[in-house]
Amino acid sequence: TTGSSAHADRVACLACDLDEIYSAAFSGDRTPYSPAKFLYSWWQHASNLASYEQQDAHEFFISILDHIHENIKDDQQKSYAQGHGDCCIAHRVFSGILRSDVTCTSCGFTSTTFEPCMDISLDMDAGDNSSFGVANTKSHVRNGERGLAGVNSKVLTLMRCLERFTRSERLDAEQKFFCEHCNERQESLKQMSIRRLPLVSCFHIKRFEHSSVKKE
Repeated sequence: TTGSSAHADRVACLACDLDEIYSAAFSGDRTPYSPAKFLYSWWQHASNLASYEQQDAHEFFISILDHIHENIKDDQQKSYAQGHGDCCIAHRVFSGILRSDVTCTSCGFTSTTFEPCMDISLDMDAGDNSSFGVANTKSHVRNGERGLAGVNSKVLTLMRCLERFTRSERLDAEQKFFCEHCNERQESLKQMSIRRLPLVSCFHIKRFEHSSVKKE
């Protein structure tokens, strides 16, 4: 009861508890360490994830960074918009910028937008259920572009996922965008690219997909 009361009166500080975990991990002390205070702080912020159920690691990661951002921003009385790379330690380390180019297939006009990101979600190749791996990562240059030599086409690699992410794709008819040059909605091509890499890049591999087709 005393322990529960102490936890109830404690102000949750996720950044403080993370610092305590890293300090304990690198202290050289071999005594077992329990991250109880860290879990309590996290559950205070993400009550929907506070249970014994299996949770998504990606959602766990994002919720921690979001809470650290909010805590430090409030403590320092800053009004930086989320995504600015210098607003807090979470964004200084993990924040990057994505670029999106939407090109009109009628006139060739391109609309470019930039958006901050804390991670990049990558799709796996459709129909490829193999494990991640690299057959041979020796680089080679072809037509001035650097690529990977000897990569087995049946082996799914991070490079292939990134190539898929940055591949140009045709938007559906119902997703027509308003072309400023044509002055009407037109079919278009969309291509994503990475404008600025963060100090630490986090890739979320989407290993599951929803399908309306039943498999027997």
